[in-house]
Amino acid sequence: KKSTSSSTPKIRKLYIQMEYYKNGTLDDMIQRGDLYKNKALIWRILSNLLNGLQYVHKLNIVHRDLKPSNIFFDDEGTAKIGDFGLGYFINRETSVSIDDIEAAENGKESKDGQYTSAIGTLLYAPPEQLANRKALKENKREIPNRITPKADVFCVGLMLYEMLLPPMRTFSEKHVRFEEAR
Repeated sequence: KKSTSSSTPKIRKLYIQMEYYKNGTLDDMIQRGDLYKNKALIWRILSNLLNGLQYVHKLNIVHRDLKPSNIFFDDEGTAKIGDFGLGYFINRETSVSIDDIEAAENGKESKDGQYTSAIGTLLYAPPEQLANRKALKENKREIPNRITPKADVFCVGLMLYEMLLPPMRTFSEKHVRFEEAR
């Protein structure tokens, strides 16, 4: 017998499967303390990252959360971009509102099903993403900046900067250095 009651919402789950990389992350490599001395390796990692970004940007995808802990290494030592959980397609025509940001930050889907432009790891966030965050805190109803592939390139620039320096041991030190670099 069919039930006509639809009072129980259907729960939808999203599972993301990623390849397992046993060789760690770029963050692991930076923290070990000798990467900044190996310029050839830094340039190879940079090349891998830029090639990966070129590929995903051609697919109209923006990662929005690039940071060393999201860069993995395969068995050949090739850097691979992972964790596209905040990625989105850039060819959307809809605007992003505060309601969308609040929904995403509370683990809910936005009204139009799109993730937002003001989330991600703030330490590595590009200026336009930080401006969006500021708009949220000021209770503005519309977000001023659309996040584009340039945001990902900015994050790669910060990662390159970090790779070229001896490891920064505290969050505070990293924050100060990154603010100087901005």
